[in-house]
Amino acid sequence: MSYKVFISMALFGLLTLPLARAQLNRTVGFEIPFDFGFGTWNTVLPAGNYEVSYVPANNALVIRGVHQNAISIVKPVEANLFQQGKEKLVFKRYGNTYFLSQVFRGTGTGTGRQLPKSKSELDLISRGPARGVEYATIIVPAN
Repeated sequence: MSYKVFISMALFGLLTLPLARAQLNRTVGFEIPFDFGFGTWNTVLPAGNYEVSYVPANNALVIRGVHQNAISIVKPVEANLFQQGKEKLVFKRYGNTYFLSQVFRGTGTGTGRQLPKSKSELDLISRGPARGVEYATIIVPAN
């Protein structure tokens, strides 16, 4: 690789670094009024205030709270009409147990991020309504 090409690539990297950092640092605050499961590791986070950010380079969702932080790999999901607009978290409720399911950032792109189901959530789904598990979708808007 020639010296000029190397210098050009290095300068391009330095110029785009602030843009990448701005993407990584954009967080949205939420007040979540119930304990909830997060990601595939059966992590349970307590009710409280959280900041949620998305790391595009790793397809990772980071959630930060006063007492606990967590991270999960996510995949894109298309928004339907009730999910479009402002930032929001979508939870699945099974009886009295909640799991964070999707995150929508209100960017107008029509896509959000889908979290994988944990072993605990899959277990509750397998019990089904016949065993007294009620399904609901709960939406928590941004602060």
